[in-house]
Amino acid sequence: RWQRWQQHQRDASGMIQILRLVLSVLLLLIAAGSAESSADCRDVALAPSNELAGDNTFNQPELSVTFPINGANVQIVVRQDWAGLGLGCVLWPPALALAKVLAKRHPDLSGKHLLELGAGVGFVGLVAHRLGAQVTLTDRQSVLACTQQNVEANNATNRVAVAELDWFRPSRLGEWDLVVGSDLVYDEELFAPLLNTIRANSSPKTVLYLSGKKRYKRRFRSFVSLLAEQFDYTMLSNSNSSSGGGDGDVGDPDTYVAELRLKQA
Repeated sequence: RWQRWQQHQRDASGMIQILRLVLSVLLLLIAAGSAESSADCRDVALAPSNELAGDNTFNQPELSVTFPINGANVQIVVRQDWAGLGLGCVLWPPALALAKVLAKRHPDLSGKHLLELGAGVGFVGLVAHRLGAQVTLTDRQSVLACTQQNVEANNATNRVAVAELDWFRPSRLGEWDLVVGSDLVYDEELFAPLLNTIRANSSPKTVLYLSGKKRYKRRFRSFVSLLAEQFDYTMLSNSNSSSGGGDGDVGDPDTYVAELRLKQA
């Protein structure tokens, strides 16, 4: 009887140790998930303000941006409305990065048709206009007045149109040689609508470029995973490329420009 009692005690002690181990593992997993979620929340809260801190250009109603095009410096006027429209009507660095890639890779866009998604101030499209393209700038209805002001400020109404495009009701606006968009990947609810809109306005001949800043790493990975289901892509960055290294188009390791092609069925 004494031996049975001792064996029972040993069994109970062993079971308690196993339960403690399982509980410890569960607590570690919960803590890791909470830390990732908290970090992502901190990114959401702090990244925009960090980018704005010390940069008073967002508050300036008008900028004159000197931009190199085919060996010459041209002036592009940017009219902003930070107070009225906020993030949708200011010039963000990824737009500059994408415009740089566009000017380098497509120095002559004469006769080409380009669609810009989420255009805002329309900087990338206005650079494409200077390169000779026929451009359509699209955004939400509430932002289009800002977009139109920038088209008029740059005397580009002859070859630049402005149109509303709702990603949740994607429509094909035309046949496009290029589709571009900058700083569009920030809200996970928009990932699928954005990709559906891109697909609706793409053909096998269309060259697509997206740029942005890797503010939320988990969200960025999620977007790239969805992207890879429908498009072949290359990241044009010094630090991260699907081909194993960047090609020097983008200097900032936290800013990316992706070149996309619609996958063939």
